[in-house]
Amino acid sequence: MTRTWVRVALVLLIASAGAAYGAKLPDWVERLSQSTPPIEPGVHEIDSRILFSETRVDVQPDGTFHLRARRAVQALTPQADEVGLGYFHFDDRTEIRKTRAWHLSPERARVKKSKFATLDLSPNDLYLSDGKTRFVRVDGIERGSVVFFEFEAVEQPYQPVFQMLFVEDAPADVIRLETHVPDGWTTRHTWLRQEGPEPAVSGGVTTWELRDVGAPKYEPLGGQGINSAPFLVVGFTPPEDAELRLTPMESWTDLAAWYERIAEGRDAVTPEIEVLSGEVGTQSGFFPGVRSTGAYVRDKVRYVYKGIGIGGYQPHAAGEVLENLYGDCKDKGTLLRSMLAAQGVTSYPVLVNVTLADTVSEEIPSLGAFDHFIVGVPVPEDEPVPEHFTAAMIDAGGLGKLLIVDTTNEYASVGYLPTYLGGKTGFVIAGPQSTLVEIPADDPTAHRIEKRCDAEIQPDLSVKVELETVRYGGPAEDARHRYRQSIKDYRDASEEWLHERWPEATLEELEVVDETDTGAFAVSVSMQFPAPDNPGTGDLLEIFPGAFDDLPRVNLNRRETAVRYDNAMSIRYEGRIRNLPSRAAVPTARELTGEGWSVTTSFDLDEDTLNGTLEMTLSRLRFEPEEFEELKDFWKSIRRAASPAIGLSE
Repeated sequence: MTRTWVRVALVLLIASAGAAYGAKLPDWVERLSQSTPPIEPGVHEIDSRILFSETRVDVQPDGTFHLRARRAVQALTPQADEVGLGYFHFDDRTEIRKTRAWHLSPERARVKKSKFATLDLSPNDLYLSDGKTRFVRVDGIERGSVVFFEFEAVEQPYQPVFQMLFVEDAPADVIRLETHVPDGWTTRHTWLRQEGPEPAVSGGVTTWELRDVGAPKYEPLGGQGINSAPFLVVGFTPPEDAELRLTPMESWTDLAAWYERIAEGRDAVTPEIEVLSGEVGTQSGFFPGVRSTGAYVRDKVRYVYKGIGIGGYQPHAAGEVLENLYGDCKDKGTLLRSMLAAQGVTSYPVLVNVTLADTVSEEIPSLGAFDHFIVGVPVPEDEPVPEHFTAAMIDAGGLGKLLIVDTTNEYASVGYLPTYLGGKTGFVIAGPQSTLVEIPADDPTAHRIEKRCDAEIQPDLSVKVELETVRYGGPAEDARHRYRQSIKDYRDASEEWLHERWPEATLEELEVVDETDTGAFAVSVSMQFPAPDNPGTGDLLEIFPGAFDDLPRVNLNRRETAVRYDNAMSIRYEGRIRNLPSRAAVPTARELTGEGWSVTTSFDLDEDTLNGTLEMTLSRLRFEPEEFEELKDFWKSIRRAASPAIGLSE
């Protein structure tokens, strides 16, 4: 939950001021109110801290969850007004039974139960979803205030699995999960991302608890801080004779069978789909046909999320999606599968999580591990794979090689993986052959930049420069997104960058190709550099101009979190200078390498033409703070390799 979203709710509740009155306190509130720690003197960098956060799941004999959430928050600064806002996330399969709040003033005279109004909001009006958040407000918050919130609810889950992130939006003294199951049921669990404690079991209650949990940090090139938070998955196994209101899904095959039941017939080929597929997939060859069909669904079907009830998992019929020309990820993916089927091409649904990392447990299948739908297309064994499709290929074991297609991301070309898929675990739904797969993130060629700079020195020592930049994968996705948001703003920013780097140059032409036949984003620039005012005074012409600017970097001073690149990447830069001065020296080739990276340059002289090549490869994705010297060496190596220049005069 973002702080902006919390502030919006706080403003909406500001008119519902509540009176406070005394009442008998629950034991947990009484206990915490007696042990509230004093606030340390001085200026606090954070506004609040979590004294206690507890979730309890009581599993009923029919598989229903009785939920209880408790939270105690202390304001550390006068600006901590958000401390007075409590919230609980739920959907249409959840009934909130109780909402309560108490306030302990800084004077600690007594804890008062608060009377308040509640407000249920959907966090994003761009999506048609039954997901909501209940907000309650406690007023009169001051520095030192402690607020206690308690929610009780009944949920009808689709399967007996509960998962929880052990993290809060502020540092937490205690985060706890308690579960209780009926007689005959068993509990199993697994920790993801990092090892957590074994549970304590007492009186039929299983408890996992972490103490002194830091708040997630968000820094450039750091990924989402929440992705490093401990993630617990708990599965509840009923006895064989249990009468359930849900599906157990004890294995991944069970989960696949459940999905196939609710999606059965949704990918049926209608006459309209048959006709359209024949028109769209007319390109000869397997790969061109998949690309044109995927691009059609990507571009023609508008993304609209519709996730109410079972609609969060069940796709709409492909014929309906084609008729409406809108749908969410599973709707668009199902239409693609139907169109491919009309062309005689098999495909599989693939579930993945694009919001969070490391959510999939091999031991405990969970629907909640995923939030996105993509398509896996088996590649015939005898089909040669073009270079501009290799980045989207994955190994699916017995299913062979799959070409991954994401029709939701309008900025990613078919044949390349969107950056958010790299390193994720996907679930390929293919009946008894259903399997978990790893989507690679360590192929430097999948996300690459190819540049060419052709400079021709004129007799008067003016220079004509042709600069071409071609981006693939993630770099293309990012540039295409900025370009389509505003073509004018993109061109203005590009021209500003060129003039800042070469103030004296005259820009003659800037041409953009949004998406080439190979899925690239290409920019061509023509510039003219005037002759130097005083020839022989050190005017230099770079061989690889702008090479160092293409690598994302951050300030490492005082940084305490790891630097993380989303994907491996590579840069290849070819520089050519024609009509070279006769006394110009050929730069020395370099070969610089480190752990997970390399930077090399090479040069050759062909009469009066100098040809140079710079190649940078980064296959390593993460640098811990103690490894920052290695990262600095990498950045310095690129700067050094990109520095060679030629003097213009004899």
